[in-house]
Amino acid sequence: MIWDIVCYMARIKKTSNEDAELITVFDWIRLHKDIEPFAWHVGNERKCTAAQGLKLKRKGVKAGVSDICLMIPSKGYHGAFIELKYGDGKPTKSQEKFLANMDKQNYFTAVCWGADEAIEMIEWYLKP
Repeated sequence: MIWDIVCYMARIKKTSNEDAELITVFDWIRLHKDIEPFAWHVGNERKCTAAQGLKLKRKGVKAGVSDICLMIPSKGYHGAFIELKYGDGKPTKSQEKFLANMDKQNYFTAVCWGADEAIEMIEWYLKP
């Protein structure tokens, strides 16, 4: 199983984009059973009609929520929110606002470019 994930991750790296990088991060997270139950991605980046968008907004979907939500207290923070970017991508205004709001509530926040940087950030955050 681990070899399958390693091969899968290597295949993704050849044709990388932000989605592939996020899949790589969560493949890594799934290998760590002490982290996996407390980490998730909020899928708020979908295309939909105006009516569907209004319904999602009424249901609580928010623009700008970070790609990686990690609800493990560490280093004096309640948890962590990590925005993942790839290439020359930059955080949107709503992503910046979300991170600033979470920072005010004592959550660790970061913007990482690529899976490797995100994984290193998670490892640093969780290191005692």
